[in-house]
Amino acid sequence: MHDQSGTGATLFIEPLAVVNLNNDIKRYVAEEHEEIERILRQLTQNVGAEAKALLASLEIFTTLDVICARALLAQEQHAVRPMLVLSGGVEIAQGRHPLLPKDTVVPLDVQLGDKFTMLLITGPNTGGKTVALKAVGLFALMAQIGLFIPASSAKLPVFRAVYADIGDEQSIEQSLSTFSAHMTNLISILNEVKAGDLVLIDEICAGTDPNEGAALAMAMLEHLHEQGVLTMVTTHYSELKTFAYGHEGMENASVEFDPVSLRPTYRLLMGVPGSSNAFNISRRLGLAEDIIQNAGELLNQEHVHMENVLQELDSERRRYESGSKEIEDLRRESEQLRNALAYSKSEFERRKNEMLRKAREQADEIYRRSRRESEAVLKELRSMKADFDTKRLEQAAEEARKKLNKTLSEDAPLPEGAPLSAKTAKKGLNVFVVSLGKNGIITDVNGNDVTVQVGILKMTVPAKKCLLTKAQPAHTDAAPKKRKGFSKNAAANYAHQMFIAKSGSAKQEIDLRGMTLDEAIPVVDKAIDDALIAGIGQLRLIHGKGTGALRAGLTAYLSTNRFVKKLETAALEAGGSGATVIDL
Repeated sequence: MHDQSGTGATLFIEPLAVVNLNNDIKRYVAEEHEEIERILRQLTQNVGAEAKALLASLEIFTTLDVICARALLAQEQHAVRPMLVLSGGVEIAQGRHPLLPKDTVVPLDVQLGDKFTMLLITGPNTGGKTVALKAVGLFALMAQIGLFIPASSAKLPVFRAVYADIGDEQSIEQSLSTFSAHMTNLISILNEVKAGDLVLIDEICAGTDPNEGAALAMAMLEHLHEQGVLTMVTTHYSELKTFAYGHEGMENASVEFDPVSLRPTYRLLMGVPGSSNAFNISRRLGLAEDIIQNAGELLNQEHVHMENVLQELDSERRRYESGSKEIEDLRRESEQLRNALAYSKSEFERRKNEMLRKAREQADEIYRRSRRESEAVLKELRSMKADFDTKRLEQAAEEARKKLNKTLSEDAPLPEGAPLSAKTAKKGLNVFVVSLGKNGIITDVNGNDVTVQVGILKMTVPAKKCLLTKAQPAHTDAAPKKRKGFSKNAAANYAHQMFIAKSGSAKQEIDLRGMTLDEAIPVVDKAIDDALIAGIGQLRLIHGKGTGALRAGLTAYLSTNRFVKKLETAALEAGGSGATVIDL
């Protein structure tokens, strides 16, 4: 029996048949626990054997985790890598306090350490002075632990230490007032700070008599400045604003306050002292107007004058920024208009040149077609010369050719860059002498030759060696490719006229009798070139019979010419074996 109920009416018994079974269960459970402990002890020993490797891996993974965290934070804050220098100043452009929402935070620009080592920030309460102070301190610490900076750009020196006195550390338990708490921190900072450190002080020497507090503050700032410590200080003391003006290496800054909306804009303005705007802020918060007016009457006149000057300076700055923005908008607009005009001009020139090119191509094609038609007529006439007077027929064909050329060119004015002739050369024309590469003026015309004044020299040259140019000084010494007045259009007209000239000089029959092979080859090559330009498809080479050496040499040479389609002996009535017909 194990137990009985409270009334004694019920007994709890264990039958003898199950006692041994229960004992076995107890023993098996104990053995199970012992086996579990043995297995765990063995596994722990196995892990302990790799303790060094595991701890090293843990440290590596921790380092990687920190690196990834830095990278993710930089991505989230749209931060940039700061430029770290061993010595120099702080330069932060569009810096954003890392703990404020990036969508609403107002960026600030801070410079400290190059032209001045001490920056005094003034301005209204709730205007952002302390935020600017904390942002610079956080940026310095973030850079030195390998974090990116939430700014558009940042350059920071490597600080030996960063000291800060921000906030109110008053304590009843330690019998510290506001002033006592601040002074305790400042004394500790002044005892430890050295050159190359960064010191941030919020509301220096606040919480005591203003005159005594300002004097203490100036003495402390003078001490820090002499040691070359980079220092940022916020204050409401007007004496410190003038103190910074009178000391080289110190600079004023302020947080902007909008006098219209009576609200701070949180912008940091370098080089401009700010007003506390206590009256305007009190008015916005609901203080009675008569109390504010009475306070204004109690202010001493010097302070009132100082505040008025600061407000006028702020108004002038706002007007300047507004005008500067308008000027920048106008400059941007004028730049856009100038680019649009330049594009329109280039497009107009392109279209004009394209139209001129097409017109020249059409003229050249008309000329080729006319030449082909005329040559076809001449060819047909030659095939019929057995039935007609050969001499009279050739004379009529030549007259038809001249008449056709005259019809195509008689109405066209002589373009710039065109070669002159005995008929077109006139006294007083400005020309370009091809053989000299210089410009001159025609002073006399003698048949096919002209006398040209080039600088102080006069010389006689063939008229066809002179190209017509626009009116220009005759002393220009530019090279042909760079000469003044010989424009792209003139060059195009010159090319067009050269095409007309070469087409007009093309012949369908070349007499090579009496020439050697070396003399005949250049003549044949030129005839082939002129024929291809003029659109002539067939040439007749008259080489005579003789020994047959000239014919054999020309046949061997022309069989390798890629422009020659077929060679054959002329028909009996066209010269027989004394002539060769070339199909191009």
